[in-house]
Order: sequence, then structure tokens, then C-alpha cells
Amino acid sequence: QDHVANTMPQPYYRFDGSDDYIFDTAITGLHPNTGDYSIVFTAKFSSANLGSEEGVYYCSDDSPYDRHSLRLTSTNKLQWYIVVAGTGKECTADFNMRDDKWHNVSLTWDRDGGATGTKIYVDGIECSYTARDDFDSISGSLIPDSAFHVGKEHMNGGSASNFCEMELSSFKAYNLALSATEVKELYSGAS
Repeated sequence: QDHVANTMPQPYYRFDGSDDYIFDTAITGLHPNTGDYSIVFTAKFSSANLGSEEGVYYCSDDSPYDRHSLRLTSTNKLQWYIVVAGTGKECTADFNMRDDKWHNVSLTWDRDGGATGTKIYVDGIECSYTARDDFDSISGSLIPDSAFHVGKEHMNGGSASNFCEMELSSFKAYNLALSATEVKELYSGAS
């Protein structure tokens, strides 16, 4: 009998795109309104959903629906999005994620970096961008330590969800902006 070994590290999650997600009441210490942070994960996105919009993660206080999130757009790109007091900003990577391959993705936000302070890396290399707003130009405060979801994104104040069809082997949050060297080391396994 032929067997295919699962070489991905455990735990390993498969999201069906219809109702699967992971919920945490808070990621303590992640303060997108005041401090630097990074999100790093390894995932494979299905090419079966080309042209649909899916939420990879979102963190929201659900009142008045301020949030930071990551989604796959209908054009198959990663879009990091933040909304505070009704003002939205985005950083969209020009990289097709729906290719049925495993990728390591790192999002970093250096609060002192202006428009270039937000970076998206895929497999240790910074992406080019189709849009890159200055996240630091948002005034107001995004509530820290609020509900965190992986595998979906609430839209319209929580009345609708975009679930994501993906496989996920790791998801980490850091309360600092990882450097390009640190991102590459995390991808390559160097220490």
C-alpha cells in the first residue's frame, strides 16, 4: 500500500472554507494601535477558490468594528487591512497565493517606517505591492487584546463572514517588527 507522509510540523489544520476557524479571545501583548508587531504563518491556499475573497485572520473589537485583518482578494493577492474609526488602509502583495503550494508568510509593521513600515514577505522574500498605504497615518485607537480569529474574516460589523479554504501548519504573533534577516531565518529554519 502506498502512503504519502505528512511532512508538515504538527499541529496541522485544514480549513474547509465553509465554517472552520480558530478563535482566541485575545493575543495578549499584540497592540496594533501603539506598537510594532509581526504575524508569521505557514499555509497552503486552494486554487479551487480562484476569484473569491477569503479571510485568513482578523482581530476586531466588534464595536465600532475597528479591525486589522488579512484576506485573499478576488484577484488572489494577500491584502493586509486595518480600519480605525471608519478609515481603512491596505497593504496588498503582488503575489498569487492560490497556487496549491506551501508558503511561509510574514507581515511586519514598524510604526516608525511610514508607508514602507508595513511589509509582506512570502518564503523569506519581500513582495512587490499593488497597494501600500501608510498605516501610521490612521488616527484613533484600535483596541488591543481583542478577539482574534484565524480562518475567517467578519465583514459588515460581524453580520457576514468570509471563510478561508486553506491548510495551516503554524501561526505566530510577535509584539515587534521582525527584520528582513529575522524573517529569512524563520523561513529557512536558521537560528
